[in-house]
Amino acid sequence: MILGLFKISVQYEASELEASMKGLGTDEDSFIEIICSRINQELQEINRVYKEIYKTDLEKDIVSDTSGDFCKLKKSRGRRAEDGSVIACELIDQDAWDLYDARIEEERNDVPKWISIMTKQSMFHLQKSICQVQELQPL
Repeated sequence: MILGLFKISVQYEASELEASMKGLGTDEDSFIEIICSRINQELQEINRVYKEIYKTDLEKDIVSDTSGDFCKLKKSRGRRAEDGSVIACELIDQDAWDLYDARIEEERNDVPKWISIMTKQSMFHLQKSICQVQELQPL
């Protein structure tokens, strides 16, 4: 943890992605958190720093270390809408229900829909959708 504090955030995120792919398997939580919660510019900067530190391309490492849904997630990143001023309430409601269904009923989990929501919608849209999901959750 101490070593992580000495890094700027983009260096830390690049090292977390590298660590999440190191060895057998992938640390899915770190991978998803970084890929799904950063805006396009941040993802581009992480990619640049990753290449600078590890002398290899982040996308190539992700493709070689992941498969299936994670590979699809990788291919979708970097296309996030960034205009938070446009609000489509109906789409926020629909996305909230889709995320809710994916969380509650795993056997009906629509992974492509989840990936689309988490990687293409603006951060504002995601915040509104996730707040609605939390309101739907029984305590």
